[in-house]
Formats: sequence, C-alpha cells, structure tokens
Amino acid sequence: MKYLLGILLTSVALCAQAQVDSGLSNPFLLGPDGRHELNISGGLFRPISTFNLQRTTGFTANDRFGRTGYMFALDYLINLNQTVALGTEWAYVTREQQQITNVYDPSLPFVTRVRGDSNLIFGLVRLKSPGTGFRPHVTGGVGWYRTRLNVYGAWPAGGPEASFINDAKTGLAWTLRTGFEYTNPLGSFIAADLGYIRTDTKSYGATPAGLASGFLPVNSAGSGITLTARVGIRVGSPRVDN
Repeated sequence: MKYLLGILLTSVALCAQAQVDSGLSNPFLLGPDGRHELNISGGLFRPISTFNLQRTTGFTANDRFGRTGYMFALDYLINLNQTVALGTEWAYVTREQQQITNVYDPSLPFVTRVRGDSNLIFGLVRLKSPGTGFRPHVTGGVGWYRTRLNVYGAWPAGGPEASFINDAKTGLAWTLRTGFEYTNPLGSFIAADLGYIRTDTKSYGATPAGLASGFLPVNSAGSGITLTARVGIRVGSPRVDN
C-alpha cells in the first residue's frame, strides 16, 4: 500500500510540474491571483417579502415571511484574470419564527406563526479590483431555489395547534452583492458582503388541517437582505504565456 501511495504522490507531483513547464497553472501554488478560489461564508438573512394568510370567512393576517435568520454558503470560482471570476455557489438560509398580526380583527386572540428555509444554487460572476490588500468587489448570480413555508397556530383561538400551510416550492432566483475583501500575499483572504436575494412568487398550498379550517393558499416571493462574512483561499498560479 505504501508503494502505491508513493507512486500516486509522485505522479501527481510530476503532473503538476508538467503543467508548469507547459505554461499551465500549478494547482498547488497559493497566491493572491490563483486561478482556483474556494470560499465559505456565514451571516444573517433578513426577510423583506410579505404574504397574506386568508380564510374563506374574510380573516386576513399579513406580515413578513419570517424573522431574521441565518445564511451559510460554499462557493467555488475560477479566476479568468485578476478582475473577473466565474463560479457556482450553494447557499442555505433560514427564516426564524415570526408571529403574524391579525389585521382583519385585531381584538381576536388568534396567534399564528410562520417560519421557513431555502436551499439555493447560483451561477456567479464576481468583478473585483486586482492586487492585494483591500479589494472592493461586486457579485451577481442567477440560479435555482427550493423554499419551504410553514404557517401554524390554533384555530379557533385556544384550540389545539396545527399547521395550516406547509409546502415547498422550487423556481428561479437571483442575487446581487457588493463588499470588500482583504487579501494577503499567501492567497488567503477575508471578506464582507452586503447583498439581496430574490426568488420568484409561488403559491404555497394549505394542509388538510388548513383546508378544514378554511385557510387559502399563500402567494409569496422569498426576497431578503444578506449580511455575511467570508473566508477563502486562492490556489494555482496564473497561466504563463510563452
């Protein structure tokens, strides 16, 4: 086994050296302008989209699609040059429990709560300034999402709690972000981003308990503001043209 491992490591090293000799990037070289970029980020997601929860009898509750939650993301980009990078990202956002206000009859002691989460996959384009130190950047992306919406409470007031809306939808999403990063000469960096995520409007269906209580499907988009911190590395030397 140790001989096979030695042969494998030697082969990888020879392939990397062959890439350098032929003018291709060295995949093991750390540097601020390395071709391959790996990022991990985390932060806050603030929902700004709203929805109406309605019953056939006229009850209406309107509020935001959950309270401020969290965002976690992984992305991989290929730096075409010092200022343009293309890549992909997987992100997960949560919407924490939010109590909904009954606007049809505020005196009615009816408490309803909403929460949800989303998985998103984006194709990204990132534009940034060259060099090291503090580097501003702008990122845009389009992709796919899957969002789950859960609305639950007790109807009539004081009765057992049940889920009225519990549905998941998929569709198109887009994002736009801006921020800055600090890059050191070794190729690692830290960054901060302020962004916006938008998903298209979908209709989330009522559960059997919701239908029995007269609740109607909910229409909502999944827009929100993101504030994240990001760390990453760049590896692979830029192409050497002979």
